[in-house]
Amino acid sequence: YSRRLDYQYMMIETDEEARSDYRLSMLINNRINGFLPVHVQQMNGKSTLSYEITSLENLPEFLDARKITYDEMVSLLLQFCSAVSEVGRYLLEGILLEPKYIYVSKSLERIRFCYYPYQHMPLHQSVNVLCRFLIDHIDYDDRRSLELAYGLFQESLRENLSISVIVGCIKDRLENATNDSCDSKVSSVQISSQINKQITDQECGQSDSKQTDSGASEQEKQQKIQQEKQYKNVQQFTN
Repeated sequence: YSRRLDYQYMMIETDEEARSDYRLSMLINNRINGFLPVHVQQMNGKSTLSYEITSLENLPEFLDARKITYDEMVSLLLQFCSAVSEVGRYLLEGILLEPKYIYVSKSLERIRFCYYPYQHMPLHQSVNVLCRFLIDHIDYDDRRSLELAYGLFQESLRENLSISVIVGCIKDRLENATNDSCDSKVSSVQISSQINKQITDQECGQSDSKQTDSGASEQEKQQKIQQEKQYKNVQQFTN
């Protein structure tokens, strides 16, 4: 981070030739709505991307001492969809979805995303990180928040996840939440229990996968992968 006069910046350093990158040039020249303004500096063979974050704080700071409400989560997701639509007009991809790169105003009226074309984390993993963050910060007594966060978490388990699928899922979930009545027989306690179980299962699966990779034969690795795929297909929540 740095401060220049009355402006604050979040900086990311990269070995890429960012100054000549047409994707960043399009973002700089067009000031795309929903994204942090960025400037590129080149020095000693490295590029520094400076994102202006004046009067904003990142999502973990914003939710440091409280829970995110359903309306705030809806605002976050709708503004994400809007940002995706805007950047899609320029055929650009590279939104950082890790919570520390999402910046918000005090009232959450303005949400700004970080465009970074050198993103190395697969999309489904970055969405999974965001979903787990939201799950950690929702009110477990709020059924709508639980269902929305859990639905997105389920989608993040798909390795072939795409931005269009995420946007479609968000819109479908919000539509269902609007039309759904409160007479469902599935309680918030059941949903939260299912969420915690699936997160635990995912962590155990990742741990087992690492152990398998270190000493197992190729055949055992393939069996493990097949088991994980089958397990993901079985673990589904039914409204």
